[in-house]
Amino acid sequence: MTEPKISVIVRCFNEERHIGRLLSGLVRQTQPPDEIVLVDSGSTDATLAIASRFPVEIVSLEPHWPLSCGAGCFVGLNRANGEYTAIVNGDMVIDRRWFADVLPYVRADVAGVCGVATEELPGRTVVERAVRRFSSVPLSVGTLPPEIASHPGGYSTGTFLIRTRAARGVGSYNPFFRAAEDMDLRFRLLRAGWKVLNVPVYQGTHFWSSEGNPLDIGDYARTIMRNSVGLGQMARYNSRRDAWVARQAFRQSLNARALLQASVALLGGSLVALVLLTLATVRLEPGLIAASGIALLFGGAVRGARRKRLALGGLVIR
Repeated sequence: MTEPKISVIVRCFNEERHIGRLLSGLVRQTQPPDEIVLVDSGSTDATLAIASRFPVEIVSLEPHWPLSCGAGCFVGLNRANGEYTAIVNGDMVIDRRWFADVLPYVRADVAGVCGVATEELPGRTVVERAVRRFSSVPLSVGTLPPEIASHPGGYSTGTFLIRTRAARGVGSYNPFFRAAEDMDLRFRLLRAGWKVLNVPVYQGTHFWSSEGNPLDIGDYARTIMRNSVGLGQMARYNSRRDAWVARQAFRQSLNARALLQASVALLGGSLVALVLLTLATVRLEPGLIAASGIALLFGGAVRGARRKRLALGGLVIR
């Protein structure tokens, strides 16, 4: 049986610490990809110099384009020639058996799968300890392997391996979302009748922080702020196109954990944020936190959901 053709899209920005190991792991897969496209968002370090040593196509986004993960995915998917396309972040290292282990889950009715990535959070700050403690992946099938469930650094949902034609058939990635671009594509695929699965397969390791740069409340706040803005963009963009998809953006936000995250993010490094994060660490989630989270989350969503008319390489989205 002929093996399916696989394209890999690596989206990155200033990833000189990880890009060499990432690309090395990709070219040494037990089921090697047929092409690797690296989409760079204006790196100023040695990322591109390191990447040029590998058999990859390098695409640099124009400085006047919106430099986001969504833009990288959109441009990369447009160039993909494989039956399947794997979306990989530049701050990851991929296990050599990732493709061989995950492809059996891509049945005829499945458009995409996500595995599980381990995190390297040693617990140097209260934020690292909180993120590690609340690690979770909502699996569609099976259970987490014990070595992942007990991983001391935590774990998280990995990135997509998608059926290329299916993703293009529902409109590809939105290049202007600051975040939530994967979630938006997931729900549009589901809406079109496809299945999208989270599977108990080890994808590799994600490096949210580095040895000399612990994950602190400022970094965490910026990440969650960006995510909440992305959800707002997803809701606003789909509100007049598909109300069901738009509703999913808000449903992803309306749970105690997400509301708490939004509270911390939108309050930034204030004393209140520190108190809320401390409460999360000891598993206390009072109604006050939820109430403040609702108000603050929607504040962030409104910021991100302003209607814009933007163009990227001839594409216009209103």
